[in-house]
Amino acid sequence: MYNPLTSQKKRFGTLILTAFLALSLLAGPLLGFLPPAPVCGATHTVNVENVGETSATQGESDVSVRFKITNGQNTPFSFDGASLTFDPSEGITVTGSTGSVTLADLNDSTVISFDLKLARFAETGYRSYNLILTQGGAEVLNYTRGGFQIYESLAVPSGGTGKYVASVDISHQLTPSDGFVLGSGNTITFEVFNKGNTVIKDAVMSLTLPEGLSIYNDSNSINMGYISTASRKKVSFPIYVSDKAESKNYPIEVKLSGLDYSNNEVSTTKSFFIPVSGTGGGSLQKVAIESINAPAQVEANKDFTLSFNVKNSGTAAVSDLLISVEPDEGLLNKSQAVFSEKSIGAGQSKNYTVTLFAKAGDSRNIPIKMKVESQGGSGQNVIQYTGVYVGGDGSGVKTPQLMVSNYNFGGEFVEAGSGFGLYLTLFNTSPKKLSNIKVKLDSGDGTFTPLGSSNSFYVDEIPAKSTYTKKIDLSVKPMAEQKTTPINVSMSYEDGSSNGYTAEEVIAIPVMQENRLMVEDILPPYELYIGQQTSAEVKFFNMGKSVISNLKIDVSGDFDTFESNSYYVGNMEAGRSDSYSFSFAPRQAGPVSGTVTFSFEDAAGAPQTIEIPFEFTAMEMPIFEEPGFEEPEKTTPVKPILIGVGILAAITAAVLFRRHRKKKLHARMQLADEAFSDQLDQNRETEE
Repeated sequence: MYNPLTSQKKRFGTLILTAFLALSLLAGPLLGFLPPAPVCGATHTVNVENVGETSATQGESDVSVRFKITNGQNTPFSFDGASLTFDPSEGITVTGSTGSVTLADLNDSTVISFDLKLARFAETGYRSYNLILTQGGAEVLNYTRGGFQIYESLAVPSGGTGKYVASVDISHQLTPSDGFVLGSGNTITFEVFNKGNTVIKDAVMSLTLPEGLSIYNDSNSINMGYISTASRKKVSFPIYVSDKAESKNYPIEVKLSGLDYSNNEVSTTKSFFIPVSGTGGGSLQKVAIESINAPAQVEANKDFTLSFNVKNSGTAAVSDLLISVEPDEGLLNKSQAVFSEKSIGAGQSKNYTVTLFAKAGDSRNIPIKMKVESQGGSGQNVIQYTGVYVGGDGSGVKTPQLMVSNYNFGGEFVEAGSGFGLYLTLFNTSPKKLSNIKVKLDSGDGTFTPLGSSNSFYVDEIPAKSTYTKKIDLSVKPMAEQKTTPINVSMSYEDGSSNGYTAEEVIAIPVMQENRLMVEDILPPYELYIGQQTSAEVKFFNMGKSVISNLKIDVSGDFDTFESNSYYVGNMEAGRSDSYSFSFAPRQAGPVSGTVTFSFEDAAGAPQTIEIPFEFTAMEMPIFEEPGFEEPEKTTPVKPILIGVGILAAITAAVLFRRHRKKKLHARMQLADEAFSDQLDQNRETEE
């Protein structure tokens, strides 16, 4: 008998089984449930099967990863060495070795084992691994596979059976989205995603704030209650920024604690760097020392003045500054040497003047260092050099002077690892010709090295009051520190009477490291249906040697969003990694395309943009139709009636035939009785 409800359940069960099998095929390689894989070695074919652990937890030791090696052909397969590596390898220590092994026949097998030890803060996620077998130092098998997963360790069960992991992702959003501002009205919202396989009960989130930030009229901890597996919860904290806060990134530490399903304590912490626009300080990245004014040459035992400007070309004020002048040996500061500046507003500059005294001694160029630094102990500073030539002993007789009057290196800075041309202009300030001139360049720490020549050059002569320009090709070492690097220019020369002289100058060239923001492929969602909100994630890394400033990430495309997908990273230190997750809902079936945009400032403050396009495929939502319960049509059952009539006619005929036959037999029996009676009568008459 047909049952619509039973049929529907069967169809739904078939659909679920099909989906489960499809997901198993997709998820199998990721989760480590891998079938034996044939691998071609140098001359052999073998089957490799992972029969050990396919996952581990941060801080776990003695994790046994085992491989079953099976000979896949009729010739012997041998190896005497085995190694196992992971990509990335950071945080995983592999131990284990093997002796000489020979698999002589087809399907002969052996198991080799490695022990893993994971660092407490090993990076979580999936890692690929590479198994290499060697014979006599030569590679005979190279097996690479993905799917070894490292879980975040919040707690380790104390007793019980089975293996479970409490693991969460914590993301944040800011209001205002570009960073906190002075006063109240700032909010930071955290979203917790329970990606482990245990519930987190009595979850509590708490904040630890640095000086200058505080919770506004609220508690620094919030009870989040019960966070079930694969669920998300949000909490928000109101933040107050004091008037002493500086314009920089502030670290905020978030702690999530609670109990797992066995009532063991679990907790994790994560730090976020939040941009703050304050008035109590500021970044010196946009501060420069310029408009330096000092005499090119001074006599010994004489005073002279040095003046310069400190300019803030940034968009926020800088405050609590120390400005100092530090002359080298041979010069004395006769006035104020250190200036304390409360604040320099955005776009403003201030002038400083000092009086210096030139001591008697050898005629030479003496460098002077000017420095701007923050009093807040942030380690930021700006340094610039100049120099004056001190000649003679103060008797009034001027020494012939050769000086660097100008230099140009083709821009505002040079990049580490690149080459550039330095144009150096020498000026003969004396009224006599100078000859037999030798010039030597030295950067001290080897930041700059000459290309195709030595670090010195020779000039036959420079006429009186004339200049000479020389191009020197230099290269910058790739690992050079990002800073303004001085170059000492040493000069020796003679006057018309063959008297020898020396002079020294200091020039400065800013060195910048190339910004290298590396972005991985965008991970697509497993399933994508029209109108259904889902999310995707992408990882990015600062692979350069310098800080990436004001990094912000946005996404756009032909889809709908129900919340802000902007993520302000702020300043990203060299070597740091992060991830960006965005939510969206497809509008129609088929290709869904978009672009993730990374915008930031390079070391020189110039805006940069990197766009990462992506394309996913959306599907129609499956529709399950309810089976109908239609009433049968009320029609006259002609055929059954005819059959019934036929059966009734047959029964009637049988009854009539039986009655007729019975009546006929009765008549015959009656005739026979009458005949027998007549015969008896005749016999009696005869006897009588």
